Amino acid sequence: MADQSNTIKALHILAYGTVFGSNMHQTLLNGPMGLRVLPRAQFSHFQQNIFPPYFAIQSLLPAFLLWTLPKFKADRKSVVALGTSFGLAVLNLVFVGPRTIRVLRKRTHQETKDKTRWDAPGPKSEDMKRLNWSFAVWHWFSFWMNNVGLVTLGWYGTLLAKGLLGQGIVKVFGTIY
Repeated sequence: MADQSNTIKALHILAYGTVFGSNMHQTLLNGPMGLRVLPRAQFSHFQQNIFPPYFAIQSLLPAFLLWTLPKFKADRKSVVALGTSFGLAVLNLVFVGPRTIRVLRKRTHQETKDKTRWDAPGPKSEDMKRLNWSFAVWHWFSFWMNNVGLVTLGWYGTLLAKGLLGQGIVKVFGTIY
């Protein structure tokens, strides 16, 4: 934006902190901690309910960041970093995430039909083998898309910091900052 107000600039920084922080928190704390301390069924229920709003935030905030991109940072690298994060989050929100959840629910239903857990030792029905493979593939895609999004957000953060330091904080944000 050519002549951004200080409010828009401050909102840009807050939005970046929120999207990067929530991604770090979900990826490095909530997921691993939940898997470790919650029973599998509760962890699965938690993940199925947290991911739609999480990926919505991971989609909306990079779009806002692109819209409010500071004029000193409106370069190709920033657009690629934020655009990649945005695109991967949207794919996770509307396609990969719902697909993963659908397969997970089918697998849970298959456990009831087979009268055994998906990870129980011993032979598995052909349907369970297919669902286990399908879940592993979709979960892998979702996991890596989220992690690449985290890396691109970190990359944008370094670009933003360079711009702020190169421009001088007072020059960029005005005399209040």
